[in-house]
Amino acid sequence: MGAESFYIKLFVSDAEGINNSIPHFLSKLADLKIKCKSRGTNEFELDNSLIMTLHLINDGISEISIEGCFSWFHECVCEVYKISQIIHNQIFHLKLINSNGEKIPFQNQTDFCNAIQETYLEKYNDFMMRFGITNVKCLPRDEFYKYINKRRRI
Repeated sequence: MGAESFYIKLFVSDAEGINNSIPHFLSKLADLKIKCKSRGTNEFELDNSLIMTLHLINDGISEISIEGCFSWFHECVCEVYKISQIIHNQIFHLKLINSNGEKIPFQNQTDFCNAIQETYLEKYNDFMMRFGITNVKCLPRDEFYKYINKRRRI
């Protein structure tokens, strides 16, 4: 995670009988019309705008990290909420815990988005001072810096 990005960690709830294998999860995402393209071992691009990393314990998904770019921060957090809701309601239950160890509820988009935006407010302000870019939907990491370099050449 660099100066251009933030991430949200979602913990998979332990429940008996839940298939939390990667192949099953990816199959369910495809069934739910969420575009998911591999970027390497356990790392995927979601809908050409987010990076998802799957963390495993005993071949089962225990945590999902979703990384977004500050260049479209407010909309990006809402997009993470929507995808998290789909996973939570359709595939397996998730828990979101902030840096203070407090659980953040999934039922309310406003509370979810406010909690994430509050967590990253200082880093977002630093991003804005450094780059001043908003409303540019792009992937974090290299893709953002490619965008910056193109913009500087113009």
